Amino acid sequence: ENRVLPNYPNPFSTSTTIRYDSKRKSKVTITIYNILGQKIKDLFTGNSIKGINFVQWAGDNNSNRKVASGVYIYSIKIEGEFLLGKLVYLK
Repeated sequence: ENRVLPNYPNPFSTSTTIRYDSKRKSKVTITIYNILGQKIKDLFTGNSIKGINFVQWAGDNNSNRKVASGVYIYSIKIEGEFLLGKLVYLK
């Protein structure tokens, strides 16, 4: 089964590594949202490998500006399934 692994560090101040385990090579989309559900960053669109995959987020938005400190949600869409995780960003 596809699953989210804990991101690290969390909370973070410079960048965090988002990790997930893919049961097979698949198309993946990773998106960051604020706590209100507004899209902040289209972080990654591409192919995963079978096994553990990772991508880094540096606390920026789609305009490459730093976001405010707070709680953010990341969504990993893989094989039509949505996996969610929580990030805490501290400036």
